[in-house]
Amino acid sequence: KYGCYPPGIALGCTWNPEVIESCGQALAKELSSYGIDMILGPNVNIHRDPLCGRLGESFTEDPYLMAQLAPALIKGIQKEGVIACAKHFAANNQEKDRMGVEEHISERALREIYFPGFKACIDAGCKTVMSAYNKINGVPSAMNEWLLTDILREEWKFKGFVVSDWGATYDQVAAVAAGNDLTMPGPRGIQCILHALEEGSLTMEKMNSCVKNVLHVIVDSTAQSGKYKVFDQKESLEAMERVLKEAMILLKNDGVLPLQTNVDVAFYGN
Repeated sequence: KYGCYPPGIALGCTWNPEVIESCGQALAKELSSYGIDMILGPNVNIHRDPLCGRLGESFTEDPYLMAQLAPALIKGIQKEGVIACAKHFAANNQEKDRMGVEEHISERALREIYFPGFKACIDAGCKTVMSAYNKINGVPSAMNEWLLTDILREEWKFKGFVVSDWGATYDQVAAVAAGNDLTMPGPRGIQCILHALEEGSLTMEKMNSCVKNVLHVIVDSTAQSGKYKVFDQKESLEAMERVLKEAMILLKNDGVLPLQTNVDVAFYGN
């Protein structure tokens, strides 16, 4: 009876922000009906390698198209009070050696290829961003002050919070200092952060900023209001169907289409 929401690559094939937004709304209502306050998506990484294990999660290889479509999903999700998360910031484009790869990218390439989708999501009001595992020009994304503070907050005016990928804060103190507000689980506790605050190598101002950013998002979410949605299965299935219709692509036509009026046609299934 239950449907499966189309993945990002199918959303990208629609070229249609309207159906993507309605799909995001339906998805958020279903999540909300189970008491879920935040979704770890959408994936806004550019398609670069067809062998990438998570290629299907993201939309497209085209930065302009990404910037038109990804914000629509975020708008649909957040209309229902659920928090969206644009990930993985930034340039996280392969699964092989995902946690150790160091990428050397010019600033021009970052701004022309890898950043536009994220920037569009921030402009659309996305409330959280997930920092990535990979290094960019020698600095891990979750500890990259230029990425998380200079670009994200000062240039793009992001007001939400940055959450790390799981175990991506290889140095938790450096991550907090760089602007990574929330560290997700890994093989470490918080003692190193407490120790850094005590010795003064991490300022309380930085720590308070992290807390403020997280609370700023929570206060407008269902986690604060408790006003969870009621799941409408019919609405959900209709939203999925609209996406799938728009996502269909004819790769080759050997004269079969359009169908002639004098041919027999067999239909299978419901």
